[in-house]
Amino acid sequence: MSSYDMTKFSTESWENYIRVSKYNKRKIIFHPLYNKKKFVKNIYELNMHKPLDFNNLQTFNEKLNGYKANDKLMKKLAKYADKHDVREYVKEKIGSKYLIKEYFCKDKITVEDLEKLPNGFVLKTTKGSGTNFIVKDKKETDLQKVCDYMNLLTKLEYGYLHGEFMYNYGKNRIIAEELLVDDNNHIPDDLKAFCFQDNNGKKKKILYVERVIGDERARIMFDENWKPVNYDSNFDKLEENIPRPQNLKKIVEIMDTLSDDFNFVRVDLFVLNNRIYFGELTFIPTAGYLKFTNPEHDLEWGSFIGDNKQEFVK
Repeated sequence: MSSYDMTKFSTESWENYIRVSKYNKRKIIFHPLYNKKKFVKNIYELNMHKPLDFNNLQTFNEKLNGYKANDKLMKKLAKYADKHDVREYVKEKIGSKYLIKEYFCKDKITVEDLEKLPNGFVLKTTKGSGTNFIVKDKKETDLQKVCDYMNLLTKLEYGYLHGEFMYNYGKNRIIAEELLVDDNNHIPDDLKAFCFQDNNGKKKKILYVERVIGDERARIMFDENWKPVNYDSNFDKLEENIPRPQNLKKIVEIMDTLSDDFNFVRVDLFVLNNRIYFGELTFIPTAGYLKFTNPEHDLEWGSFIGDNKQEFVK
């Protein structure tokens, strides 16, 4: 689940994404002078307006795009990036009590499937990003349109949009989860952390709270002791005093455990009534195009990530 509900994206928008992904897939597979590496390089340069040298990956964004070009790594990461399959990893690492209740995981859904769910629930596809559909009141929702919308999204091979190829391994399915809301029926803020580990095993975490304001997302960042840190980017800054979580020590401990096997991963959690819930693991946030206001921060973050060919640390 994520508080960022992407249902504002129309069916027409997603159909266009599906067409783009199919076009990119055909070009990568069948064009004699094109391949995944060239695709990653071209789309990076288009988005970041500077060259990408795979032999000299220095910045945060460069290293994330290096992930994309590593087929072996993409295949390894597939099960952790899948929003259903990752649950087994979470159970092994921290226990099932941190998992949001999952009602089903299906290749395709029907109105009858949704009628069996509680009045409020969350739907999402297991592959990709931005496909959440939040239903707060089933009685006020056109369930057939919801089914048509979600079933359409399973046709999207998300990895061929930005080169996040780990999303193309396995089947794209639909899961239904419990809707987390507070006493005011508000969805809790996203509590996330960029978790870094260098080649010597030295770790660093940058936590942040993310909130939807209108059609945009705003963030405020903290170190592990909840001291604000400034890494401004193309995301709006959340101008609000966010109190230190009472269970911050446990939150950081969970983030540390879930990120221990990787050079870099973003760990997403929710905290509701002091209870911690796992959200997801994200290996290439913002598709590797985070636009820092200060370019030196891109280089600084890159120095936190081990450069051993973007493989697992352990």
